[in-house]
Amino acid sequence: MKGKMRKLFAFALAAIMVLAMGITASAQTVPAGAEKRPDTATITIKNTAKGETYEIYKIFDATRSENGSIAFKLMDGKTAEGLPAGFTVNATSKYVTAAPESLSPADIVALENYVGKGTVTPVASATSSDGSTLEFINLEYGYYLVASSTGAVVSIDDTNPDAMIVDKNPTGPEVPEDAKKVKDDDVYIGQQVEYTLKFNTTNYVVPENATQETEPKQIVSYIITDTLPDFLSDVNVTAINVIVGSGDSATTTPLDVQQFARTDGAGPGTITIPWRNEETKASLYDNGAVLEITYTATVNGNISLTSTENANTVTLSWKYDDDSEGGGSDKYTNTETISTYAMIIQKVDGNGLNLAGATFVINGYEVTPVKEGENEVVGQYKITGTKEGESSVMSCDEDGKLVIIGLAQNGDGTDVPQKYSITEKSAPDGYNLLVGETEVTAQKTSTVTTTTETTIWFDANGNKVDTEENSVTSVTGNTVPDDSVSIKIENVAGTLLPSTGGIGTTIFYVVGGVLVAAAGVLLITKKRMSGRD
Repeated sequence: MKGKMRKLFAFALAAIMVLAMGITASAQTVPAGAEKRPDTATITIKNTAKGETYEIYKIFDATRSENGSIAFKLMDGKTAEGLPAGFTVNATSKYVTAAPESLSPADIVALENYVGKGTVTPVASATSSDGSTLEFINLEYGYYLVASSTGAVVSIDDTNPDAMIVDKNPTGPEVPEDAKKVKDDDVYIGQQVEYTLKFNTTNYVVPENATQETEPKQIVSYIITDTLPDFLSDVNVTAINVIVGSGDSATTTPLDVQQFARTDGAGPGTITIPWRNEETKASLYDNGAVLEITYTATVNGNISLTSTENANTVTLSWKYDDDSEGGGSDKYTNTETISTYAMIIQKVDGNGLNLAGATFVINGYEVTPVKEGENEVVGQYKITGTKEGESSVMSCDEDGKLVIIGLAQNGDGTDVPQKYSITEKSAPDGYNLLVGETEVTAQKTSTVTTTTETTIWFDANGNKVDTEENSVTSVTGNTVPDDSVSIKIENVAGTLLPSTGGIGTTIFYVVGGVLVAAAGVLLITKKRMSGRD
């Protein structure tokens, strides 16, 4: 009997993953707040899945003879019917004399049915609130089933009163769809943007194609790879946090940024976060914790007007306790994209034809000419950052077009269109200068716009007509489609006589009026004097 019971005892221990490590201080004790009584047993479940309910069912009673031998026996009112194959029970004594060498998933389901899972009240149960350790205390000695994703059995008695199970936790580490988020994805050149990386962690992972008895691997470190693209510069990692729980019950553990993140401004690069105490071999954080990294970066002139080119990718991988690695595939990769926009100003004359020769400034920003190689592209400029007052003067190209690249389309973090103020500094020769500021909205566009040759017809009175048949004269010039520009700004030909800001012709009107009045007075005075004579 002793040999058989030793074999059964060995099987029960082999059926679970028992690790020689301490229980984390954040263990969730069941019953909550209870003191552990002497001569009772404890079942500790590590690596619990957040939100998973763990139920403890007693399968067999544990008995101990006067000479100290241990045996398991059917519980009162139970028979051997329904036990999985491999269990042998003495029909008379009700003692269990043999057990299978291993349990399949089907065997676990059979045991769940045998103990009445779902129809009877378990000895103890608890739902993992935050993915930490669950500790069931004050249990009687016996042979137990842990019904949950663990699907484990365990024996506990006075020679082995504390049993530990590691949940295989099939969810594993996860990179959510929004693992990498930027606070504002509608940006201007020179803007500082904030990225947040978030990953769902676990402390153990069961290898693929694992059997029921396969031990999970412990994760010793997480590795975050975020190579900086060329449209971002001046990176500053501002926070690394480990968050357990959610809402008001969440706890945050800040990590030393200087210890883990590079500080040369070249990007987060590769950040390695230790996840296990190498002395005790205990996981440093509760299972299911969220790893969060925040950093800022400045958008530079390498950003493209094609938003799909402004992608920034992060990848999660990890190292196991056997020096092998996991993750790192497309499944553990997430990409975030930012966009910038442009405004295209088109100068036209009164007939709608392109008009070259104007210059502008934009208020609140500085600009620099766009270059192709060493040569500046006429009429194309990029924002380099914000400033007080007006930008440098920008010249339209030979078709009267001015392109300003690198502006946000909407206001910071809103869907409200951002209005930009431009001012004409010089008008084409023979045309009046546009007075005051003009508001323009940036748009998603290419730096190349279509230019076509357009003929406009006029009748004898100088009015536009639709067809050549009704015209007496015409003007031919270049135009661009309305939908390829942000705004068309018209200059009017002719003399603009000032009405404010200078004396202009007003002084002549005033002097003329005074002279006329004086002449009238003089004339009336002479007539009166003549009448007296």
